Amino acid sequence: MKKNKHLILIILTCSLVSVMLLSCSKALDAEAVNKRRAENIISALYEYEQEYTSFPNQLIDLVPVYIDAIPTTVEGEDFFYSIDSVNGFNLSFMVKSNFGCGYSDQSQQWECGYGD
Repeated sequence: MKKNKHLILIILTCSLVSVMLLSCSKALDAEAVNKRRAENIISALYEYEQEYTSFPNQLIDLVPVYIDAIPTTVEGEDFFYSIDSVNGFNLSFMVKSNFGCGYSDQSQQWECGYGD
């Protein structure tokens, strides 16, 4: 009887770990796809800046000259975009409710992490 309880506990634990790994894998896939989609926006932002010596006030200003349409995230959400005169622009997206990624013009790299 004890042997069966241990076996059931092991099976349940393995199932839980599998579900957690699958969830993490999906989040990583969404992160990679969202970054690829965002790279099109980032390229368009730099092209716009080359012509106007500043970044646009909103992403829609890139359409249709620099990009055909502003893509959405895998989840169907809009990318977050902000600018300031000191740091250039920031482009970000959420993968899960408390996990997101952001690209900074100042560092020209992506940073991802969990929020509060």
